[in-house]
Amino acid sequence: MSEGKIQLLERRFIREKLARKEAERILEEKAVELFNANSQLKSLNESLESQVEKGTEDLRVSRLRYKNFIETAKEIIYETTSKGYITYVNPFASTLLSFTNEEFVGKHFLSFVAHDYRDVVIEHYLECVINSEANSYLEIPILKKNKDLLWLGQSVTFDYETCEGKRQLVGVQAIARDITAQHCAQRKLELSEEKYRSIMENMELGFLEVDLHGKIVKAYDRFCQMTGYTDAELTGQDAVEILLPDEYRNLMEKNDKSREDGVVSSYEVELIKKDKGRIWVLISGGPVFNERGETIGSVGIHYDISEQKRIQTELLQSKQIAEAAQRSEKQFLANISHEIRTPLNAIIGMSHLLYDANPTAEQKDYLEIIKYSANFLHSLISDVLDVSKIEAGEVELQKSKFDMHKLLRTIHKTFQLRVCFGI
Repeated sequence: MSEGKIQLLERRFIREKLARKEAERILEEKAVELFNANSQLKSLNESLESQVEKGTEDLRVSRLRYKNFIETAKEIIYETTSKGYITYVNPFASTLLSFTNEEFVGKHFLSFVAHDYRDVVIEHYLECVINSEANSYLEIPILKKNKDLLWLGQSVTFDYETCEGKRQLVGVQAIARDITAQHCAQRKLELSEEKYRSIMENMELGFLEVDLHGKIVKAYDRFCQMTGYTDAELTGQDAVEILLPDEYRNLMEKNDKSREDGVVSSYEVELIKKDKGRIWVLISGGPVFNERGETIGSVGIHYDISEQKRIQTELLQSKQIAEAAQRSEKQFLANISHEIRTPLNAIIGMSHLLYDANPTAEQKDYLEIIKYSANFLHSLISDVLDVSKIEAGEVELQKSKFDMHKLLRTIHKTFQLRVCFGI
C-alpha cells in the first residue's frame, strides 16, 4: 500500500474518532438533559397528583358542605327538568308540605300549585323562557298534602345551553320560602285599604296629595271626577296654578304654612274645573310624614259644597227679600197708624168737650165707654208702632196706677152695649 493511501486512511480514522467522541459528548449531554427532564416531570407529576388529590378533597368537602346546606336549609330547594318535572327536592319540602321525597320526584311542579292559579304560573314562566331570562321571582299558592294552602315566594334560576346557535332550557333550580303570614297580612292590608277607599268614595271625598313645593303627587278618583281632570293630567302639575283662582291664593298660602308646622286646618275655596267652570269645596288639609317623621308634603280632603253654597245664596236672597217686605210692612203699618191717629184724636177731643156740656149720668156712662175705647184704640196703635222695638227687644215696661173698679165697669159696659146692639 502506498504511503499516500496510508496517510489518507489515518486522516479518515482521526476524523471518525473525533466524530465519535463528539457524538458521545452530545449523547452524554442529551442523556443529562433527559435525566433532568425526567426528574422535573416526575416532580411535576407528583405536584399534579397532590393538587388533584387536594382538588378532589376540596370538591368532596364543598359537595358535602353544599349538601348539608341544602338539606338543613329552612327553605324549599328543588330542581326540575326543562319540562318542569322534579328531579330533586330537599328534606325541608317534606317537612313543610308533608309529602315524601318519592311523592315529589318525578311529579310536575304544577301539580302542587293551587288549581285556579296554574294558568298564571304557566304564563309567567313561559314568558321568562321566551325572553331567555336567567332569574325570576313569583309568589304562588301551594297545596299541602292535607289540602291546606300555603303561599311561597319562589326564586328561580334557569339553565340554558346553546345548540346550533339557539339557547335551549335544560333545567331549573328553585328556592321557595313560606310567606303565608306576610301574604295574609298584605292581603288584610289591601282589603282594609279597599274598604276605606270605598268608604271615602261613597262619602264623596276627593283626595289630593302634593309635595312640599305644591306639585301634585297623586289625584284620587273622586277628586278627578269633581274637577274633570284625569290623574295623569294632574300629576306633576302645580296645584295652585292649575286649580285655584287668584282671589284665594293668600288663603291657600296661609293654610299651607300651617300644614308645614303640623297644624290641620279646614277652609272653603272655589276650584277651577277643566271646563273652566267653578265648584265650591270644603278642604281639610294635613301634613304627610315619611318614616323619619319629616314632613314631605300634604294631603287635602275635598268635599263638594257647591249645592250647599247655592242653597245658602238662595236663602240669603230670600232673607233679603223677606227683610225688605218686613220693612215695607212696618212702613205701611206706621203710615196707617198715623192716619188712624188723626180721626181718633178728634174723637178723644170731642169726648172731653162733651164732659163740659153737663151731661146726664147715663150720658157720662156713654162718654166713659167712648173714652175708654178711644184710649184702648190709641194704645193699640202705639203698640203697632212699637213692633220694631219689640223685635229688637227694646220694649220697656212702665208701672202706673189705675182704678181697677172703674176699668172693670167700663169693660162691662162696653161688652154690654155690643150684646144689646148686636155689634
